[in-house]
Amino acid sequence: MKKINGFEVLRYNDGVEWQGLDWDFQHGLVAGDGKSVMSPALIFAHEMAHAVQYLKIGFDAYVFSTKKDRETYAIMYEATIAGDLGEYKRKEYHDYLQDDPYVRVKSSTDWGTVRPNNSFWTTRRIFTNQNTWTPPKK
Repeated sequence: MKKINGFEVLRYNDGVEWQGLDWDFQHGLVAGDGKSVMSPALIFAHEMAHAVQYLKIGFDAYVFSTKKDRETYAIMYEATIAGDLGEYKRKEYHDYLQDDPYVRVKSSTDWGTVRPNNSFWTTRRIFTNQNTWTPPKK
């Protein structure tokens, strides 16, 4: 698991050092527009696309393919799912807020928007959830 701005985030290691996924289900990705937030579940789908690609083409082909090709493949999967769910669709891999890319959410399926908190006491952004799905009650 990689830490960015104190948050543990998911990465797929291209199979070079290990083959596995770690996932932080409580942080959505803030898009490059600085407002839209992708769900942690969609981030997981993106990383799973890398794993699927690795399994489909094999270790050597995957490792020696370009990062741009690998990310284009994963974005294609991600965009299909985002379109089905009504979530924000990234146009390309670097379409996320570069300096502060993550926002805390309550559920892995939460997505929506963020806005600045103009409070004197905190700089934390305010997340508005647009996900209408809720888990079934036990």
